[in-house]
Amino acid sequence: MTYVRDLKPVLVGEPPALLGDDSAPNPSEMALAALGSSVSVGLLANATHRGVTLDKITVEMEGDIDISAVWGVGDVPDDKQTGFSDVRIKVMLAGDADDAVLQEIHDNAIKWSPVVGTYTRNVKVDSDLTIEA
Repeated sequence: MTYVRDLKPVLVGEPPALLGDDSAPNPSEMALAALGSSVSVGLLANATHRGVTLDKITVEMEGDIDISAVWGVGDVPDDKQTGFSDVRIKVMLAGDADDAVLQEIHDNAIKWSPVVGTYTRNVKVDSDLTIEA
């Protein structure tokens, strides 16, 4: 289970090929879902800010990922890069604005999404281990 604030826990799993039972999205799928959700929220916020009513927001996510390292127990040469190498976002919008305004809404949502920013820049990650008895 994954816990966020005091909300209901989110189930995260793995497919059988990665030692799971396929009962829930895996962490990489959740990362793509977070990216798509951030874009969706940004689209709606930008449209609302401009007084545009959106009748449809669809965000489809697709990513290329090499899972051959599988948590360091698979193919692990020193130069192995884990994570997504490419992500494609397909956005479909319908609303009461012309194409140019919808494009601006899209572009602004992508530019200012904190999750897009996380994917597109280097992020320092620190991890501390506590061993409990």
